Amino acid sequence: MKFGYIRVSTSKQNLDVQINEIKKNGVPEENLYIDKISGSKKNRPALNRLIELLRPNDEIYIYKLDRLARSLKDLIELLNFFDSKKVNVIFLKDNINTGTSQGRLIFHILGSLAEFERELISERTKAGLEAAKKRGRFPGRKKGLSPEALKKAKYAAKLYQNKNLKIEEIMKLAGIKSKATLYKYLRNQKML
Repeated sequence: MKFGYIRVSTSKQNLDVQINEIKKNGVPEENLYIDKISGSKKNRPALNRLIELLRPNDEIYIYKLDRLARSLKDLIELLNFFDSKKVNVIFLKDNINTGTSQGRLIFHILGSLAEFERELISERTKAGLEAAKKRGRFPGRKKGLSPEALKKAKYAAKLYQNKNLKIEEIMKLAGIKSKATLYKYLRNQKML
C-alpha cells in the first residue's frame, strides 16, 4: 500500500507542494499523514499513526529527506526501523528509493557517515577531557557548595538549631526553594 508523509515546521507553511508531488505518485488522499511540527521533536503524532499501520512491502512517499528527520542520527534510526519492517521509503526530490539497490547503497553510506560522526565526537570528547586533566582542570560540577549556598546552609543550620521553627519557615527565611535542598544544606553542616 502507498502512504505519504508530509511535515511542515509551522502551521503557516504551505502543504500544497508536498501534497501534490506525493499524490502524483498514486498515493490516495486518505493515506496522507501530515505533521505540523518541528522535525527536531521526537513526538510526531501523524508519523506515529502511520508507523502503526505499516505492513511489509508498503511504500512511504516523502517529499525530501529533511521532511522526515532533522538530524542524520534520527534519519538513520527511522530508516533502519522501516527497513526492519520491510517498508520502502521514497524521497521524491532527493531521488532515493530504499527499495532499489542504489537507494540501499545511499542509505548505507548515510549510516556509515553517521557512525563515523559519532566516533569522531567521542574521540574529540575523550581528547578534550584528557587535555583538561593535564592542565589540572576536572570538568563537571565542583564538589561542595558554592559560597552563596554555603552562606544559606550556615544560616539554615542556625535556624534549625533553634528548634522553634517549622521546616517551611526555615526554607522561607533562608530563601531555599525545596526541602531536598534544605536537607542537603543541613547534612553539609552536620546537622542531620
